[in-house]
Parts: sequence; structure tokens; C-alpha cells
Amino acid sequence: MIKGLYPLLKYKVDILKFAYYKNLFQKSQWWKTEDIEKFQIKQLNKILSYSYSRIPFYRKKFCGLNLSPEKIKHIQDLERFPILNKEEFKSQKEDFLNKAYTRGAVLKTTSGSTGTPLSFLISKQAQIVAEAALSRNIYFMGFESQPRTIEIASQGFIENNNKSFSTLKMFGKMLYLSPTPAFCNVNNLQSYLDEIKKFKPKIVGGAPSYLYLLANYAEENGINDIQFDVFHSKFETLFPFQKKKIEQCFNCETFNVYGANESVAHAHECNEHNGLHQYMEIGVMEVVDKEGQPVADGKRGRLIFTGIYNYAMPLIRYDIGDFGIVSQKSCSCGRGLKLIKSIEGREGGALRYGKKILFATTLCVLLPEVNNIKGLQFIQDNEDELTVNIVKKKGYNTDDTKKITSTLRNAIKKDLIINLNFVDLIKRTEGGKYPFIISRIKDPFKGLKKDE
Repeated sequence: MIKGLYPLLKYKVDILKFAYYKNLFQKSQWWKTEDIEKFQIKQLNKILSYSYSRIPFYRKKFCGLNLSPEKIKHIQDLERFPILNKEEFKSQKEDFLNKAYTRGAVLKTTSGSTGTPLSFLISKQAQIVAEAALSRNIYFMGFESQPRTIEIASQGFIENNNKSFSTLKMFGKMLYLSPTPAFCNVNNLQSYLDEIKKFKPKIVGGAPSYLYLLANYAEENGINDIQFDVFHSKFETLFPFQKKKIEQCFNCETFNVYGANESVAHAHECNEHNGLHQYMEIGVMEVVDKEGQPVADGKRGRLIFTGIYNYAMPLIRYDIGDFGIVSQKSCSCGRGLKLIKSIEGREGGALRYGKKILFATTLCVLLPEVNNIKGLQFIQDNEDELTVNIVKKKGYNTDDTKKITSTLRNAIKKDLIINLNFVDLIKRTEGGKYPFIISRIKDPFKGLKKDE
């Protein structure tokens, strides 16, 4: 073969694969749910059989259970296979690796929001499939082609440059702004708003905590001439108070999205706003209770995922560390993709007091009308005490303090020690994430019974 020709042919093959899957997923979202499940089980059987024959970890598991991949004929049959937790993966990571699929694979790392960051090898095929699935996000938000978009997200090519907090991509259609601590501070908020106003995007995507911060800054400074069509909320849970403020300030519609760096899951809200559609074609999702049993419709449970395309490092029944509520209802948009009613939070993002577990979503319901606060963060070191970091607005007063403390004590315990800590800005992670809850209680769910 002529030198230099192979990379060109390889690139062409990648484009053709992407086009194939993009076309497939544009059609499959409108299939009946049972037909999408048939597609799932076909891909699931392939990766289970491959994992049994090629991946040491799964070979041992199957043999130890006297179970063969052929016995898993339906999604429900996955319950016969044990749930994989992060500690088990971390301790036996080499036994998950498939060296036959390392060419073109990329190493992705989780944010570490539930503990130590973990790295996963994602095959080239899984990358192409994921990108093809994600390409339909814009259609969920009412666009027919990629509009001018701003992404407020950590990007190595920005942080490593360390000269500017912004950079253009996609032939000038995409502007990236970095939210990392090096750039994200109270002195730079005007610069971010100036960039948004100058670029005139149709979509702004990023963490809701950052858009909420910008919305409060704009309100305080009388800035009311910045508008865009859609806020694409990702990386964090979008809370009702954030949604309300962002929509009012920027005159936009909000869309929630859920994803994972492990390439096992993605879910997206459509313009009917009935919940998040599971992208069933890239992974199988289960919602289980503390004993690993499926939860009923409308009940909170632990999210378990099985990726069906990543042969480089397969993840079967992987406990991602998130909690959510499943919905059995069909969406009025007509898509056959199942719905997640809501994403509730992370294991490391929940408070525990006795037998009570409080997620971030619960705390937002408890404190919906504290209007003189720009930022909140809850930190738990023990079950008798709670530290609350607060970024105040100018109108904050003693009545707000009384309302916060009384509401928390009524919800948690009467003699709860509450430390209010007033700060100028909530400290973000190095990746730019806003940890709404920091729990230092080891294994907050340990010892709880099924119905607690």
C-alpha cells in the first residue's frame, strides 16, 4: 500500500461508520420500545459472549456462577449476574482489559466526585457509536442542524495553554469557555458574559451551577440584554431554583442531560420535558434497590449500567454511583426510548442522619424560597453536625438565617448543630464541578434496610 494512504482510508472508514450509526440512531429512537429492546439484547448477547471468551474477570465470574452467556436471553436475565462496584473494578482492573481492541482506544477518566478518579479504556468503535448517538442531541432540543454553541466545560487544550479561558472549534460554530478555578472567579464573570453576548449562541451548554452564578451576577448588575434559545444542562443536577433563575435571566428553555465518561450511559430530555430519554442503543440501564432488586415505577434506586459496544474494557452491570427514579410512562413525543423521571444524586452527594438519607434534590425542595442566597453547599463530617457554605445576596438578613436553620432542624433533627459559613464563592473541583453536597461519612448507605 502506498505510504500515507492507509491513514486516509482509515479516516474514511471511520466517517462511514459514524454515518451508518448516526442514520441508524435517527431511525431507532422512533421504534417501539420492544423493538429497541430486541436491538439491545442482540448487542448485549454479543458483548457477553465476547467477555466470557476473552476477558479474564468475566470468565471467572461466569464459571463461578455456573452460568453461560446463552442463558441470558432477556434484559431481566442480567439479574443473574452480580453487580460490579468501583472498588472491585479498581482492584482487578488488568483483568478487564482486552488487548485486541487497544488500537485507536482512548483512556477516559471519571471526575472522582464519588471518590478517587477511575480511568477506563474506550474502544474506537465505542467512541464512534457514542458520538453518533450524541449527534441527535440537537434534534431533542428542536434544531435541525448544529447551531452556534457555547460549551462551558473543562478542556485540556484551554487549561494547558493557560493564557485564555476561551477557544473556538468546529469552524467557528463552537466556542469553549473554561469553568476551572484558574479562570472561574468573581473577577472574570463579566468577561464570560461579554463572550456570550459577542458570540450570539443559540445554545449554551454546561454545569447549571455556573450559569446560575452568571445569572445572579447579571441580575445584580442590571445586565438584561444577553439571550440565547437553549441552556443545555449537563455535568451536574439541575435544581428547580437554578432552572427558574436561568430561564428568567437569559429568556431560554432548559434541557437536562445525563452522561458518563465510562461510555455506558446517556439520557436526554426532549422538548416535551417528561423526563430524560435513555439512549438505549448504547447501553442497558437497570434501577435497583439496596439489595440489588428492581425498584417499582416512580421509586428511587441505584443506577446500574451495561455498555454494549466497548469491547476494549467491557462493563457489565456496573454500579456507576448515581441514583435516579425510573418512569414506565411513554413520552408524548412518540419516541420509544424509555424515560428516567429524574437523576437524584450521587452516593458521595447524600447526607445521612440516623436512618434518614437526604439527596441534593430533597434539600432543594426543603429550601425553595430562600431568595437572598446566590450559592449553597452542604458539608457533613459526622451525624450530629452540618456545615452550610453560603454566598449571600445584598438583601440577606437574620430572618434568612433563622429560616435555613429551622427548616434543616425540622427535616433532620431538632438538636442538629448547624455551622453557617459565609463565603464569596463556592470552591469548585479542578474540573470545574460544583459539589453541592460533600459527605465525609464512610458508606452512608451501610446498614440501611430495603425499605429505608
